This record gives sequence, structure tokens and C-alpha cells, in this order.
Amino acid sequence: MQQSRSNPAALGTTVKFTATATLVYGGTPVGDVSFSVDGPVVAHIPVDASGQAVFSTSTLSAGQHTITARFPEDTDSYSSSSATLVETITGGQVATPIFPRLGGTYHPGDKFAIEDPTPGATIYYTVDGTMPTQPLRGTPARSSFPPLRRLKRSPF
Repeated sequence: MQQSRSNPAALGTTVKFTATATLVYGGTPVGDVSFSVDGPVVAHIPVDASGQAVFSTSTLSAGQHTITARFPEDTDSYSSSSATLVETITGGQVATPIFPRLGGTYHPGDKFAIEDPTPGATIYYTVDGTMPTQPLRGTPARSSFPPLRRLKRSPF
């Protein structure tokens, strides 16, 4: 089985796994490849004319997953009846935002940026301690703010 092209992959990303069935004595393989994720079979994919079966999914949770492809037909005729790989899915949590300084007062006219190294992270903030409901303007990983009178750090 070929490893997915995106390993590791971000949470929610579609990953594709390709299994190739090869007959020991030549010819065109026929049948289905069974794909398992962390044990249970999740799909039966027919082998195409080139002997390949492709399984795609975007529902893997964050963490490592064992993907197995098994060709359950006549195993004596095939060079390999199963293959396994580990796919890593990243995401689910973001790194702690980086503030230019912790605590203290920001004076009128001060400019600052809050950064987060997590790809695709969106930073929300308020200046009065209420629950933020709108993302910052600017790129998600680095956002600059207009001058503020005062910034409160929220406990959430």
C-alpha cells in the first residue's frame, strides 16, 4: 500500500490511500480490497484495471491511525495479501497564542500583534473580557491590532 501523499494531514483534510494488487503469475487482478482503520473494516473498494483500489476519507480524528488494506481473494495468487501504514492527523487543538508582553497596560497608540504558530488557527479577542464572537481581521496566524486603550486577558 502506498502512503497517503499528505502524512501528516490536517484534521478534516481528505486523505487517499492506494493499494495495488499484483498477481504472482501475471494477469489482471479482480475483486475488492478491504480497508480497515484502527481495526474495523470501513470500506470495500473494487480493484480497477491497473490493479489499484483507492480509499479516501476526511473523517479521521486527530492522532495516529493504523490503515490496513487487505485483498481477501485467493492469497496464493497475489504477491501480498495485506499492507499496513500509520497515518497521522494533526489538529484539534491549537498552540497557546503568543502575546508581545504578558500583562500590563497598553497605552493609547501602542501597536502589537498576537501570533499563533498553528496553521489555520483563528484568533478571537475582546477588550472588555466578554466572550469573543468575531475573528480578528488579517491573517489567522498573525494579526495586528489598531491602537487600544486597554486590553484585558480573558480566562478562556
